Formats: sequence, C-alpha cells, structure tokens
Amino acid sequence: MDSLMDQMRVWGCGDIDKFKLEIFMTAKKSHEVEILSAVAASTSKIANTSHVVDLGDGKGYLSSMLAFRHSIAVLGVDACNSNTCGAIKRANKLSKIWNGISQAPHRSVPKKTDKLSSINLDLYKQATQFVDENFNLEKLVVDTFTTESSSLRLGLIGLHTCGNLSPNSLKIFSKNDSVRSLCNVGCCYHLLTERFESNNHEFGFPLSTFLSDKKTVIGRSARMIANQSVERVLEAKQLPNISIFYRALLQVLLEQYCNELPTKHVGKFRKRPANFTEYVREALRRLEVDITVSDQQIEEIFSRYENRIDELNVFYLLRCKLSPVIESLILLDRLLFLHERGFSNSFLVQFFDPIVSPRCYGIVALKELF
Repeated sequence: MDSLMDQMRVWGCGDIDKFKLEIFMTAKKSHEVEILSAVAASTSKIANTSHVVDLGDGKGYLSSMLAFRHSIAVLGVDACNSNTCGAIKRANKLSKIWNGISQAPHRSVPKKTDKLSSINLDLYKQATQFVDENFNLEKLVVDTFTTESSSLRLGLIGLHTCGNLSPNSLKIFSKNDSVRSLCNVGCCYHLLTERFESNNHEFGFPLSTFLSDKKTVIGRSARMIANQSVERVLEAKQLPNISIFYRALLQVLLEQYCNELPTKHVGKFRKRPANFTEYVREALRRLEVDITVSDQQIEEIFSRYENRIDELNVFYLLRCKLSPVIESLILLDRLLFLHERGFSNSFLVQFFDPIVSPRCYGIVALKELF
C-alpha cells in the first residue's frame, strides 16, 4: 500500500484521507471500505474519471462511501435484486444522517436533536444486472445518468467480487477504451470456471497467455484450498472444527453402504450436530440417500476411527499451508494478463489485514495517464 500511494503521488494525486465509518456495517467491512475507498478515490482522480462503476455492489458499502465522502458519481451493479434493494434502503438511511457522521465519524449515530440536512443521493445510483465479459457498461451508465457517451471516462471497482466476476472485470477493463482505471479485490476462488477443466467458453482462469499456453488447470479442490486463511488459523491457534472429521467419516460410511456415491454436497450446518450420529442423519437427508444403517453401526464407525483424528488435523493444517501458493498463482495470472496486454501501470497490492479480511489482495490498474 505504501508503495502504491507513493506512485500515486508521483502521478499527481495528493493524500486522500481515509475515513472510517463504523455504522451500518461490520468491523470487517468497515476496515475494507476505509482502505479501498481511499485507493479507489485516488485512482479515480488520477484517471480523471467521469463515473465509477462498482461491479458486485452488494449493499453499497463501498459505493456509498465514494459518492457521499468523495463526491464521485457511482453506479452500483449487482445481479441480485434483493442486494440492490438493500443498497437503496441503506443509502437512503445513510444520506439523512451523513452530514452528522462526517463531522463526528466515531459517534455511532447522530442524535435526534441534531439538525442535519440530507446529502444529495443523485451521485449514487443502482442497477440490477448480471455481468459477464460482454457486459455493455457504457450503455448502462449513459442510460442511468442520462449523460453523453462521448464524455465517458469510467473507473471499475469491486470489493470481493465473487468467482468469475473478478476476471470478467479485468476483461472489461482490457477491451473497453472508455474504462480508464481498475481497482478490484476478488474472492470465492472455488466458483471460478477454468478453461481447461471442462472446456468452458467463458472462464476465469487462466487469463494470461503464459498459463494458457501451458494449459494450466488448478481444479476445484485446490481452488477450495485457496480460500483458506493461514493467518487466521495461526492467530486462533485452534484445531479444525469437528465437522471436518465427521465429513471424512461420512465418506467411509457412504463407500461402505452405497452402491453409487451421491453427487450432491452436504454443505454447512447452521446448528452444530450434537454427535456423529446426528450429523449422519442430517447429511443423508440432504444428500437424499436412502440406506439402511442403524445408530449402532454409525457409532461403530466413529469408534473405529476416533483415535485417528490427529492425523486428519495435521492433514488439514498442511493443506492450509498450500493456500497462499494457489492464491498467488490465481492473482499473478490476473496481473500478467494485464501486463501482456500492455497495461504497464498494473499492480498487485495487499490492501487489508489478512486476519481481519483473508482475501486481502487486489489489482490496481490505470491506462495511459499522459
């Protein structure tokens, strides 16, 4: 971050103060928005953008900060209509008290006795639309802000863009002359589609010619590992959740009693099962597997393997250690994609504290500046 901000000063952008908002969002989101809004505002100023588009806008945490704090015209785009509605409601609430917040950011909510004027909401607009690499960004901005297409200079931002949305953001930046800057932090690597895994026409990995020529494949299991956080594991100093052991034992049971293994996923449990037997019953229901197995047989499997739980814990920790290796491959592929296409002002940056926000790395890119 320090190196990036030094480079931005060279390009003529003075320091943009970070602003920490602590209401209407979690502590984690507050940390992320405080930092990324400052970077996005800086890139917008350097690239002299007319509008910024937030792909995967969610509830509008980052967008509203750029609009209200930095007076940037922002269009938040999300594929989920409930997220768009949530962003609109949140922006309306925030706008009514923003002037009080900006004067006392560490106070949770202004007092009812405070005389506050509402901030102009016209700078922040929302749209519900699915985004792929062929997304017509310019038309949506022109239609939403009723502006002239000839005057468009767009910035692309994204805070934890999920799966293919992050690589699609890079593709949109690459092929659209009107898009002048990019500030993107991706997440959910397990949801990426791979070009050589199943011959996908639309894919998120690999983007670079270098890895494409090698027909590089990561695979879903390894992409799942890339989502792990070594820093959080080391900070917590805790062994893996018992559900991982339960899932391993469930596989033993399925292979023993099923003629054909199910293809569905068990998924996460909101309420932690009291024991392995309860876990198995719920898991079989979710998998829609109809097998005859008694509680005693289930308990016998648990008893047979219980003394091997340490082996699984060690395996889990070793597996976690591979996380930064796989994540680095994905991130460097994205950076190389931009450099291969001549965008020399492209950088891989650690934005966040990895314990607070494990997906802490992102891409910043600007097209010709002068």
